[in-house]
Parts: sequence; C-alpha cells; structure tokens
Amino acid sequence: AVDPSGRVLSGSFTIRPEPGSWNLVTYRGGVSLPSERFPIVPESDLAPEVMLSGPEGRIEVAVDEAFELAWQAADDFGLVKVEIHIDEEARGRVLASPRERAVELRDTVRVRPADLGLRAGDRVDLSVAAWDNDAVSGSKVGRSRVVQVQVLGASGLAQRDDGRRRKLLTMMVDVLASHLEEAFPPGDSQGEVASWGEGLVGRYAPLDALVDEAGRGLEGSIDGAALAAVARTARELIRYTQVAYLPGSAKAPSDDALMMTGRLREAAIVALEDGIIALDLTLQVAAQRVVTEQTKDLRMAAQNLAEELAGGAEAAELLARLDTLERMLNKVRENAARMSEGSLREFINARVDLADALIADIRSAIQAGDLDEARELMERLGTAVEELAKGVEDNLARQQREESDLQEAAESLEKELESLEKDQRALQEQVAAVRERSDAQAAEQIEDRWAELERRVDRLQELGGAYATGLVKFDRSFGERERAADAVEIGGRLDGAVARKDLSGSRRAHEEAGRAWDGVDGLREFETMRRDGPPPGPGLSQMTAIVNELAAIGELLEDQARAAQSVTAETRQQVQQMREQQQAIEQRLGAARSAAKQIAESMPIRPDGLEEALEDAQAEAGQAGTALEKGAPMPAEGSMGSAAQRIGDAADALKDAMNSLQQMQQGGEASGERSGGQQQEGDEGQGGDPDAGGEGMSVDSMRVEIPGAEEYVVPEEYRKALLEGMQGDVPEEYRALKKRYFEELVHQ
Repeated sequence: AVDPSGRVLSGSFTIRPEPGSWNLVTYRGGVSLPSERFPIVPESDLAPEVMLSGPEGRIEVAVDEAFELAWQAADDFGLVKVEIHIDEEARGRVLASPRERAVELRDTVRVRPADLGLRAGDRVDLSVAAWDNDAVSGSKVGRSRVVQVQVLGASGLAQRDDGRRRKLLTMMVDVLASHLEEAFPPGDSQGEVASWGEGLVGRYAPLDALVDEAGRGLEGSIDGAALAAVARTARELIRYTQVAYLPGSAKAPSDDALMMTGRLREAAIVALEDGIIALDLTLQVAAQRVVTEQTKDLRMAAQNLAEELAGGAEAAELLARLDTLERMLNKVRENAARMSEGSLREFINARVDLADALIADIRSAIQAGDLDEARELMERLGTAVEELAKGVEDNLARQQREESDLQEAAESLEKELESLEKDQRALQEQVAAVRERSDAQAAEQIEDRWAELERRVDRLQELGGAYATGLVKFDRSFGERERAADAVEIGGRLDGAVARKDLSGSRRAHEEAGRAWDGVDGLREFETMRRDGPPPGPGLSQMTAIVNELAAIGELLEDQARAAQSVTAETRQQVQQMREQQQAIEQRLGAARSAAKQIAESMPIRPDGLEEALEDAQAEAGQAGTALEKGAPMPAEGSMGSAAQRIGDAADALKDAMNSLQQMQQGGEASGERSGGQQQEGDEGQGGDPDAGGEGMSVDSMRVEIPGAEEYVVPEEYRKALLEGMQGDVPEEYRALKKRYFEELVHQ
C-alpha cells in the first residue's frame, strides 16, 4: 500500500516456522527495483513461565487439611488455562481460565489433598501448569517447580506433630533459660532497658520461625495455644520497653516503670513455663496411651501363645511366637521410657522385666523339650502380662473419671457464663429503654454523637495506621515503630469502647491514646534533633492530623459526659431501682470467678485469659452498679456492655482450653479424624499419637512462681531459692521430671 503522497509504503506478511527473507519491490517506468533482502529468523513461541512460591521440598498434610499455593504464570502472547498437576496429570478444579487475552495471571489458593483425589499414604509430585494460546504450533504447557506432597494418616500426622512439639519444647526451654540466667534490671539507664527490650526480638525469633514453618497447622492445637500465650506476653514486654523508656537516653528509669517491666517479664516467664508443662504433659500422655494399646496387644499375644503351647504346637513355631512376644515387650519398655518417672512407669518396667525373665525361661524349657515346665512358666507369664495390662487400664480409668469431673465442672461454668452475658445485656437494654423514654430528643442527639464518634475514631485509626506503616516503610527506629504500634492498638480499644457506647471506657481509652501518641511525637522530635533535621517518612503534618482528630474526639466525649449528667428525677429513680438486679449479677460473677479459679488450677493447660476476663468483667459490673446507684443511665449502659463483652471473652477462653484438653484426652484421635478416622494403608510411622496427648490426663496445676534474680544478692542464693520454689506438690509421677527439668535450667 502507498499513501496518497506517494512517499510511504506499508505492508504485512505471515511468518512461517521456516527461515526466509523479505524485501520491497517498487516499479519505475515498468522496471522493477527490488530493495535489499532482510532475513526472517523465526523464534519459537516459548512455553509459559510458571512460578510457585511457598513451601519448599515436601509438604506433609492430612487428607482434609488445607495448604496454600501461591502461583504466578506469564506468557508473551497469552494464557488460556492454569491448573494443578499431580504427577503431570491435571487434578482438581481449573485455577484460572481467562475469557480475554491475559499475558500474566497470579493467585493464592487453598487446596486439600481430598480435593485432588488423594488418600492417606499417597506421596505425589505437585506442580502448577499453565497453557498458552499458540494457535500455530499448538498450545504449549509450562510447569512450575515440583513440590512433593505426603498425605499422612493418623500415625503419620502423629509423628509430624510429635517432632514439631518436641522442637517447640526445646525452643521454649532455651528462651526460658535465657530469661532466668540474665541479670535484671538489664541496665541503669532508660537506653539500656530499651536496648534490652529490642534484643528480646532475637531471643523469640526461633519461635516465630517455627510458626511460619508450621503455618495453619498450629491453629486449634495445643502447640498453637502455648505459642499464643508466649507471643502475647513477649509482645507486651517488648512493646512496654519501647514505650516507657527513651531509646538512647542516659536518664535513670523510674521505679514504677521498672516495677511494671518486672511484672511483664514475670508474665512472660510464666507463659513459657505453662507452655512447656502443657507440651510435656501432652507428650507424656501420648506415650501412656501408646503403652495402653500395646499392653492390650501383648495380653492377646500371650493368650495365643498359651493356647498354642497347650495345643502341642511345634517347638520352632513356639520359639517364633516367643520372639514376637519379646519384641512387643521391648516396644512397651521403649514407650514407657518416654513417660515421666513415677509409680506407673516403675510398675510397667517391673512387670516387663519379670515377663522378659519368664520368656527366657520358657525358651530354655522349650529348647530342652520340657513342655510341662514351659506350660507352668507360661501361666506365670500370662499372670504377669495380665497384671501389667490391668494396672495400666486401671490408671487410665482413674484419669478418665477425673477428666469427666473436670469436663462437667467446665460445662457448668460455660453455661453460667453464657447466662450471665445474656442477663447483663438484657439489663443494659432495660436501662437504655428508660433513658430513651425520658427524653427522646436528647436520646437522638446522644445516638448521633456516638455515630460521629465512630466516624472520628475510624479516621483516627486510618491516620494512625498510615503513620505506623510509614515508619516501617522508611525503616525508622525500632522504638518509634513500637510506640506507634502501641498507640494504634490503644486506638483499637477506643474503637471497641465507642462501639459498645461505653462512656467511661471511651474516656479512659482516649486519654491513653493521647498519651501514647504524645510519646510517638516525642520520639519523632528526639529523632529530628539527633539527625539535625526531620527523618524520612511520617512527620509533623501527619502527627498534627492525628492530634487534631484526638482533640475532636475529646470534645465529643465531653459533650456526651455533659449529656449523661442531664437526667430527670424520674429517670434517676427508675434507674436506681435496677441496682438490685445488677448486684445479683455481681454476686454470680464472684461465684463464677471462684469456679474458674478452681477449674484453671485443675487443668494441665491453663485457660489463657479466663481469670483476667472475669476479673475485668466484675470490675465493669461494679462500675455499672455504682452508676445505677447514682442514677446515671449512660455510664451504667457502657459498663454493662463492657462487662458482657468480657464475660463472653471468658467463655471463649474456657472453650479453647477445653478443646485443647480434649485433644489430650483423645490421645491423637483428633489427628485421626482429620485423616478420616482410620489409619489408612500406606501410613508412615508406628505407635500411637504423641500429637494431642493421651486418654484423660488430669493433674493439679504444675504452675510454679519463679522469683526474679534481682531479689537475691548472689547467684548461688538465687539458684538455691529457685530450686526450693520448684518443690511444690505435684502428682508423684511428675515430681522427678519437674525437679530434673528445672535443675537442668539452672545449670545451663
């Protein structure tokens, strides 16, 4: 084609797979004038490039346990389909199939082996495959790297979780030992304490790495519950050191700040100790469950041998049966060694030793041809095995009775908490109804003000979140980042109090948020002076916006407080008449706290947050009662809402603890249920499940108060006091284990 001016030529041609050339031919006066020839070098359309991020090597999961796959596919011309391949064959649903041309696709999906047609025991190669839209040579497939997926059954899951649990236990012991062996306070200046707090991040880093490695496998597990408590207390300790102390400052810390730091440090130590004990108990109970199952098999094997001996079986066959029986006894001994030292373990070992000796004598009698002697010895062996199995079963039955009593008490408390929350909210609604009837116009203004407060707090959190994110983005100091994170967290509490229409709680949270952001601003000014200029990232303008929002919220709260005092005499009288109902709730809360304390002390896994939530609930309920007595409906409503919220939190904490205890009781059956409840053919591993514990373990609390090293003049005095403090009463089978464990800690 030639353009109208006759100066521009254009054209097109199709490139074939074979090499060639092209040129232009023009004509002048009927004579052809070919141009220079240009080579055509076809380039094959490459297959799509597919990348798979996430787990490396091998994934071990249950049949219905989900895992994540983050994939990305790209092609120069376009993609038509992305799917999961198992051993290079498509399985499951198509991950993507765009209707329009797309040269790049990406997504993160959660899949289960069951969705891919896999069963327990399968070991397959998984990859993500993408197909391009090449219509000339045909659509080509590109595959990601291969990840091996091992689908575990009950015993395989037990082995995986058992290894993770032991690894976690070792890590927690290391962190606890570091706390106990260090000097405290860590320095004489604020800067030294702040630096120590920042260093704690590295101390807890191995636990964070384990969380990343295990991923969602920790959710709802005993491991996860232990780690959650440890992470929470560590986070509170670390953040406080960045909030209460000025990094780099040579000023001496205040006594109050050091006292609070010491309390938070002790809470972190207790969380580690409780987690260690819970994990250790889980492993011990799992070993006991395995022994229980093995003694049942041992009893049956002994009975079969006695029957064959009485039936005149061949000597070689009898000796082979004895070998099998001996191997079973060795398995019992191995698993008993994993149990804590105590009366049950000693009983098992004594009976196994006796059975071993009798087997040796029976073998000698058979080899000597003295079958009468062998039968007599076999009767004694049967008695020893029967005593072994019965002793283990009796111990199991006792534990199950204790666990049943504990379960019944916990269920009763759970029902009472649910009832308390319901009754407290119902009374809150009654108070609100009285207030709204007294002055509809004022009530409407109050509601409008709460709505405006919600909008303002949302804006505050938006600004605060952006400020905190900016500090991270520009790699500002650790202390500044932690202070901002603390301020945002307090803003979250303010948000919750406003949502509950809790006036007193909102005012307290607002004051705390103001102090927190003042601390952030002070550290910003400190960094500005230190650098001789503003540091990169969030600065004065962003902080001014936050301060202005806080001021607006404060004014609205003061308006609400003035409105709360404007109550008619009739409304005041009606509200005061509800005081008795609130007192009844307070009394029930007191009884619930006593019951919760007893249950917590009887549980091997401490209900994280149960007692604290009920303590807060009773305090809020008391404030509501005081407000009712004064005839102040609005403060009473807010405190009632907060009390109900904390009662609900307590019920949730109790449920979580009971779920963890049930894992212990089931002795790994939870893992079995995840994989279909049965050990499938192809399962790896032998023995029972050390994952979730054993049948019905119930012991008194093994929580031990660890004194801080600063309370003693010399290390030796501290060590002695520490060991003496570990001598509290515990079940006999755990006493030696506990003593040895803490001795090892002290000597590290």
